[in-house]
Amino acid sequence: MFFKKEMYKYNEFDRVKINLSKLPNSKDKLNKICENGEYYFYEYTPDDILHYSYVLAQSKQNLKKVFMLGKAFDFICEFKNSLFLCNKGGEINRDGTFIHRLDLNNNTKENYNLRWKYSEMIVINGYGRFHVTDKYLNMNVINNELIIDVHRTKSLDKKFEDDEENCNMDYQIVFKYENGCFIPYFRIDKEDYMLTKN
Repeated sequence: MFFKKEMYKYNEFDRVKINLSKLPNSKDKLNKICENGEYYFYEYTPDDILHYSYVLAQSKQNLKKVFMLGKAFDFICEFKNSLFLCNKGGEINRDGTFIHRLDLNNNTKENYNLRWKYSEMIVINGYGRFHVTDKYLNMNVINNELIIDVHRTKSLDKKFEDDEENCNMDYQIVFKYENGCFIPYFRIDKEDYMLTKN
Protein backbone atom coordinates (compact mmCIF):
# COMPACT_ATOMS: atom_id res chain seq x y z
CA MET A 1 0.00 0.00 0.00
CA PHE A 2 1.27 3.46 -0.87
CA PHE A 3 1.33 5.99 1.93
CA LYS A 4 -0.90 8.99 1.30
CA LYS A 5 1.66 11.65 2.10
CA GLU A 6 5.41 12.07 1.89
CA MET A 7 7.41 10.65 4.78
CA TYR A 8 8.82 14.02 5.85
CA LYS A 9 5.29 15.27 6.53
CA TYR A 10 4.71 12.78 9.34
CA ASN A 11 5.31 13.85 12.94
CA GLU A 12 7.00 11.72 15.56
CA PHE A 13 4.70 8.92 16.81
CA ASP A 14 2.25 9.36 13.91
CA ARG A 15 0.94 6.15 12.38
CA VAL A 16 2.37 5.68 8.89
CA LYS A 17 0.29 4.09 6.16
CA ILE A 18 2.89 1.81 4.62
CA ASN A 19 3.24 -1.93 4.08
CA LEU A 20 6.80 -2.82 5.09
CA SER A 21 6.57 -6.21 3.37
CA LYS A 22 5.88 -4.49 0.05
CA LEU A 23 7.54 -1.09 -0.15
CA PRO A 24 6.10 1.62 -2.42
CA ASN A 25 9.27 1.79 -4.54
CA SER A 26 11.69 -1.00 -5.40
CA LYS A 27 14.60 1.39 -4.72
CA ASP A 28 13.47 2.16 -1.18
CA LYS A 29 15.82 0.83 1.52
CA LEU A 30 14.69 -0.85 4.73
CA ASN A 31 17.09 -2.10 7.40
CA LYS A 32 16.15 -3.59 10.75
CA ILE A 33 17.97 -1.77 13.58
CA CYS A 34 16.80 -3.51 16.75
CA GLU A 35 13.69 -4.70 18.56
CA ASN A 36 12.10 -4.94 21.98
CA GLY A 37 9.12 -6.84 23.33
CA GLU A 38 6.60 -4.66 21.47
CA TYR A 39 8.27 -3.34 18.32
CA TYR A 40 10.64 -3.98 15.45
CA PHE A 41 12.66 -0.84 14.65
CA TYR A 42 13.76 -0.05 11.10
CA GLU A 43 15.76 2.56 9.27
CA TYR A 44 13.78 3.44 6.15
CA THR A 45 15.15 5.48 3.25
CA PRO A 46 12.55 6.21 0.56
CA ASP A 47 13.82 6.78 -2.96
CA ASP A 48 12.61 10.37 -3.18
CA ILE A 49 14.10 13.79 -3.82
CA LEU A 50 15.11 14.33 -0.16
CA HIS A 51 16.80 10.94 0.47
CA TYR A 52 16.44 11.31 4.22
CA SER A 53 16.40 8.21 6.37
CA TYR A 54 13.71 7.71 9.01
CA VAL A 55 13.13 5.44 11.98
CA LEU A 56 9.95 3.37 11.87
CA ALA A 57 8.49 1.18 14.62
CA GLN A 58 6.37 -1.82 13.63
CA SER A 59 4.06 -3.41 16.19
CA LYS A 60 4.78 -7.09 16.80
CA GLN A 61 1.12 -7.67 17.70
CA ASN A 62 -0.15 -6.13 14.47
CA LEU A 63 2.43 -5.85 11.68
CA LYS A 64 0.18 -3.41 9.82
CA LYS A 65 0.70 -0.83 12.56
CA VAL A 66 3.77 1.24 11.72
CA PHE A 67 4.78 4.44 13.50
CA MET A 68 7.11 7.31 12.56
CA LEU A 69 9.86 7.99 15.10
CA GLY A 70 11.62 10.79 13.20
CA LYS A 71 14.83 11.09 11.23
CA ALA A 72 17.51 8.45 11.61
CA PHE A 73 20.78 9.17 13.41
CA ASP A 74 24.23 7.57 13.27
CA PHE A 75 23.54 5.51 16.40
CA ILE A 76 20.16 4.13 17.49
CA CYS A 77 19.63 1.89 20.49
CA GLU A 78 16.63 0.65 22.49
CA PHE A 79 16.98 0.81 26.29
CA LYS A 80 14.25 0.38 28.92
CA ASN A 81 11.44 0.92 26.39
CA SER A 82 13.00 4.14 25.12
CA LEU A 83 14.79 4.67 21.84
CA PHE A 84 18.05 6.62 22.12
CA LEU A 85 19.46 8.34 19.03
CA CYS A 86 22.63 10.37 18.47
CA ASN A 87 25.05 11.44 15.74
CA LYS A 88 28.83 11.14 15.73
CA GLY A 89 29.32 14.91 15.51
CA GLY A 90 27.98 18.08 13.93
CA GLU A 91 27.56 21.78 14.54
CA ILE A 92 27.77 22.77 18.18
CA ASN A 93 24.47 23.28 20.07
CA ARG A 94 22.36 22.04 17.18
CA ASP A 95 19.59 19.43 17.36
CA GLY A 96 21.74 16.97 15.43
CA THR A 97 24.40 16.93 18.15
CA PHE A 98 21.99 16.24 21.02
CA ILE A 99 21.18 12.81 22.41
CA HIS A 100 17.47 12.17 21.83
CA ARG A 101 15.31 9.84 23.87
CA LEU A 102 11.92 8.76 22.56
CA ASP A 103 9.78 7.36 25.37
CA LEU A 104 7.77 4.53 23.85
CA ASN A 105 5.50 4.25 26.89
CA ASN A 106 3.95 7.72 26.63
CA ASN A 107 5.10 8.94 23.17
CA THR A 108 7.21 11.83 24.43
CA LYS A 109 10.66 13.10 23.53
CA GLU A 110 13.53 14.29 25.71
CA ASN A 111 16.78 15.88 24.50
CA TYR A 112 20.17 15.87 26.24
CA ASN A 113 22.81 18.41 25.25
CA LEU A 114 25.84 16.70 26.77
CA ARG A 115 28.67 17.75 24.47
CA TRP A 116 31.20 20.11 25.97
CA LYS A 117 31.52 23.81 25.14
CA TYR A 118 34.61 23.42 22.96
CA SER A 119 34.33 23.74 19.22
CA GLU A 120 36.47 23.83 16.12
CA MET A 121 35.95 25.82 12.96
CA ILE A 122 35.38 23.68 9.89
CA VAL A 123 35.10 25.30 6.46
CA ILE A 124 32.69 23.59 4.07
CA ASN A 125 32.01 25.06 0.62
CA GLY A 126 33.57 28.34 1.70
CA TYR A 127 31.46 28.70 4.85
CA GLY A 128 32.86 28.28 8.35
CA ARG A 129 30.90 26.35 10.94
CA PHE A 130 31.73 25.58 14.56
CA HIS A 131 31.67 21.82 15.12
CA VAL A 132 31.78 19.84 18.36
CA THR A 133 35.12 18.48 19.51
CA ASP A 134 33.44 15.61 21.39
CA LYS A 135 32.81 12.84 18.86
CA TYR A 136 30.53 9.93 19.74
CA LEU A 137 32.14 6.66 18.64
CA ASN A 138 29.41 4.10 19.38
CA MET A 139 26.41 3.39 21.60
CA ASN A 140 25.56 0.07 23.27
CA VAL A 141 23.64 -1.39 26.18
CA ILE A 142 26.06 -3.17 28.52
CA ASN A 143 25.34 -4.50 32.03
CA ASN A 144 21.98 -2.70 32.24
CA GLU A 145 23.47 0.68 31.24
CA LEU A 146 23.35 2.59 27.97
CA ILE A 147 26.94 3.57 27.19
CA ILE A 148 28.22 6.06 24.61
CA ASP A 149 31.97 6.05 23.98
CA VAL A 150 33.34 9.55 23.35
CA HIS A 151 36.62 11.00 22.10
CA ARG A 152 37.41 14.64 22.76
CA THR A 153 39.91 16.51 20.59
CA LYS A 154 41.61 19.49 22.16
CA SER A 155 40.29 22.79 20.83
CA LEU A 156 42.86 25.19 19.40
CA ASP A 157 40.67 28.17 20.28
CA LYS A 158 42.81 30.51 22.40
CA LYS A 159 39.98 31.29 24.81
CA PHE A 160 40.07 27.64 25.97
CA GLU A 161 43.85 27.16 26.06
CA ASP A 162 44.06 27.46 29.88
CA ASP A 163 40.98 25.34 30.59
CA GLU A 164 42.05 22.01 32.08
CA GLU A 165 39.02 20.29 30.54
CA ASN A 166 40.22 21.25 27.06
CA CYS A 167 42.38 18.25 26.23
CA ASN A 168 42.57 15.11 24.13
CA MET A 169 40.74 12.43 26.08
CA ASP A 170 38.45 9.41 25.92
CA TYR A 171 35.47 9.01 28.23
CA GLN A 172 31.96 7.59 28.33
CA ILE A 173 28.46 8.97 28.76
CA VAL A 174 26.47 6.43 30.77
CA PHE A 175 22.68 6.45 31.16
CA LYS A 176 21.38 4.62 34.23
CA TYR A 177 17.73 3.98 34.98
CA GLU A 178 17.21 5.02 38.59
CA ASN A 179 13.89 5.48 40.43
CA GLY A 180 11.96 5.62 37.16
CA CYS A 181 14.26 8.20 35.55
CA PHE A 182 17.13 8.15 33.08
CA ILE A 183 20.18 9.73 34.70
CA PRO A 184 23.27 10.57 32.57
CA TYR A 185 26.75 10.20 34.04
CA PHE A 186 30.24 11.10 32.85
CA ARG A 187 32.58 8.11 33.30
CA ILE A 188 36.35 8.41 33.18
CA ASP A 189 38.82 5.93 34.65
CA LYS A 190 35.86 3.92 36.01
CA GLU A 191 34.62 6.86 38.10
CA ASP A 192 31.08 8.17 37.54
CA TYR A 193 30.08 11.83 37.81
CA MET A 194 26.50 13.01 37.38
CA LEU A 195 25.93 15.21 34.33
CA THR A 196 23.61 18.18 34.00
CA LYS A 197 20.82 17.66 31.48
CA ASN A 198 19.90 20.65 29.25
